[in-house]
Amino acid sequence: MTILFALWVLPSRNYPLGANAEASPEKLALGTAATPYQYRVLIPWLVTRGTPAGQMSGLELKARYWWTEFIALVGLGFAFRRYLAFFIDSYGLTCIFALSLFALLQFNFRLQDYYPYDIPSMLFFTAGLIFIYEGKWWWFYPLFAVATLNRETSIFLTLTTALVWFDRQPRLRTVGHVAVQGLLWLTIKWLLFDAYRGNPSGGYGLFQPQLKMNIMMVLGQPATALIAISTWAYLWIPVAARFNRIRHRPLRRTLLVVPCFVAAMLPVGVINEVRIYAELLPVVLAAAAVIFVDYLQQILAQHPDPLRPAE
Repeated sequence: MTILFALWVLPSRNYPLGANAEASPEKLALGTAATPYQYRVLIPWLVTRGTPAGQMSGLELKARYWWTEFIALVGLGFAFRRYLAFFIDSYGLTCIFALSLFALLQFNFRLQDYYPYDIPSMLFFTAGLIFIYEGKWWWFYPLFAVATLNRETSIFLTLTTALVWFDRQPRLRTVGHVAVQGLLWLTIKWLLFDAYRGNPSGGYGLFQPQLKMNIMMVLGQPATALIAISTWAYLWIPVAARFNRIRHRPLRRTLLVVPCFVAAMLPVGVINEVRIYAELLPVVLAAAAVIFVDYLQQILAQHPDPLRPAE
């Protein structure tokens, strides 16, 4: 089922090669795209393994991008079901909610330019949360390095580490993990900065300042704000309203990353480009699923099965 749903999502995400001229899939594969886009090198590196980008036709390059996204979508489905299992005991319910993720992806990726790192970033973030919750650091650190090569927002896994573990182990150990992750992140970013220092740069190279434009859009086009709040299929609204009903401490603490992520995106991202918030869709959807299951259990407790024989 996961594979079928992934195939259903992909056509809506199909993109024309050459979209977004300064960071087109061809330029990313060639290594000539503008920074900071070019720093997100993982998928371009993968699609050019074995054959340099300059020797591939547009169709072959597009097919390779397609396969990387398909694999990432399938992996995301399985990773999200595993993530849900931390909070929901029913295998059937975790499968249903995991498949619902594919439908909700449309809220964050509709009518927008495609970037090859979008779906992989969701997969890496979800897998990273699993390893953080379980304390499987030997698995986490290689994943963290790969995730950083894909997109710099991996640093929010470091914030999650701090929030989830600060009182579950000696503080010095948590500080050590945060310091190592921060050092690893900075090292990778510096190596990428050095490798592509000759590329054209957008903004300051490390990021494009967007705060002024965001303010002007909200003031001049209020509908822009409505588009922005549609992220995560509006699920952030019931999650915020019923936050106190979430009893799972790791999930509650991970949700604290959400406003930090949004605040960080305001000065560097386009407010109505809601794809930039997609990494946290699994977290918000998991919280909404937990709230729904909690209500369902309350209803079943108050109204027992009328067909069950009296004891």
